[in-house]
Amino acid sequence: MDDKRLTASSQYNSNPWCDRGRIDTVLEGPLKGAWCSGFALPGEWIQVEFDAPMTVQAIQTRGRSDYNQWVDSYTLHFSEDGTNWEPYQEPYGTVKIFSGNFDSNTTIEHSLHAPMRAKYARVVAESFTTNNIALRFELFGCHYSGE
Repeated sequence: MDDKRLTASSQYNSNPWCDRGRIDTVLEGPLKGAWCSGFALPGEWIQVEFDAPMTVQAIQTRGRSDYNQWVDSYTLHFSEDGTNWEPYQEPYGTVKIFSGNFDSNTTIEHSLHAPMRAKYARVVAESFTTNNIALRFELFGCHYSGE
């Protein structure tokens, strides 16, 4: 996937571009080991635009590979047009808050009870380590077949 398909609400200085949010990112010279938000506030997000509509079935997350920063909890949001967003919900209509990471490098995976069809997916930080939001992630699924 092209790096330009990863965008975010903000970023910390010019080093951790959105492509630093890929699950296997590590420190490379001056480039940080994760996407880092520009603000330490709940609601900061990173998103991906898929080439075509996808059925998203699972997510993996990690913290920042080179520093003790990670997201403790997050929500997932999906969109068909990049403007109108729907949060992922539990079976009875409650917005699902996913447990995130507890360290920098352990991979945490969550399967979606109800896979979601979307052209865009957004990870929104709800809580995080004390000094900043840092995240690496990967979404799993398949191209939407229309059936």
